Amino acid sequence: MIVQAIMELVHLGARLDKVQLTNEEDKYLWRWTSDGQYTAKSAYAAMHHGAINFKGAKLIWKSWSPLKVKILIWLAIRPRTVLVLRSGRRNSEPNSHQLPLCKGGLVAGASNGWVPVHVRANEHHILAFRRRIRRLQPTVKRKGLNNFFTLVVCELWKERNARLFQSKERTAAMLAAKIRDEARTWVAAGANRMGSLFRE
Repeated sequence: MIVQAIMELVHLGARLDKVQLTNEEDKYLWRWTSDGQYTAKSAYAAMHHGAINFKGAKLIWKSWSPLKVKILIWLAIRPRTVLVLRSGRRNSEPNSHQLPLCKGGLVAGASNGWVPVHVRANEHHILAFRRRIRRLQPTVKRKGLNNFFTLVVCELWKERNARLFQSKERTAAMLAAKIRDEARTWVAAGANRMGSLFRE
C-alpha cells in the first residue's frame, strides 16, 4: 500500500515537471456544468451524484415523517439494514422487501378505522402495496396517507424485529393501538394531513 502510494507520487511528480506555466491568470472551472460556471443547481446535483434512485424514493423523502423513520423505510425497501443481513443469514426471512407480518393481517388491523386497506394474497412488495392503496384515496388525502404508510411500515418493522430477535410478540389489536397512539402524536406534532384520514 505504501509502496504503491510512493510510486503514484513519483509518477505525478514526473508528469508535473513537464508542465510549463504561463503568466496568464488562473481560470476556475466547475466540472459539474458544461460551461464550467458554478450554479447552486449544479452544486445540488453534484451532492447527489452517485445517489441510489428507485421508484418510491421521492414519496419517502417528501413525507412528513421524522428523519429516522424515513431512513428506516428507505433502508428496509433497499434492503440494506444490518437486521436484513442477519435474518438473511439465518434464512428466517429471505425476502426482506416483503411486507412484514401481512399474513397475520396486522396491516389491515392497524389501519382499520383510518384507511380501508385490504392486503391481497399475491401482493408482497411494499412499494406495490403503497402504490395501490394510494391510488384508492382521493387526491387531498394522499399526502396524509403517505405519512400514515411510513408510520405503519416502521411499526411493523419494529414488531418484526422484536419477534425475530427478542421473541416478543404483540397481537394485531395491541399493535393497532400502538400505531394509532403514535399517529395521534404525529398529528399533534404537525402531520396535519395525516389527521384527515380519520373516518368521520
